Amino acid sequence: MLHYCMEYKVCVCVCVCVCACMHVINSSV
Repeated sequence: MLHYCMEYKVCVCVCVCVCACMHVINSSV
């Protein structure tokens, strides 16, 4: 269960980072 929790947190963090990167790219264009 703990392993799943860690993977879930990493997945969410990556998704947030990607969303932020896309927002910055869209804003700079």
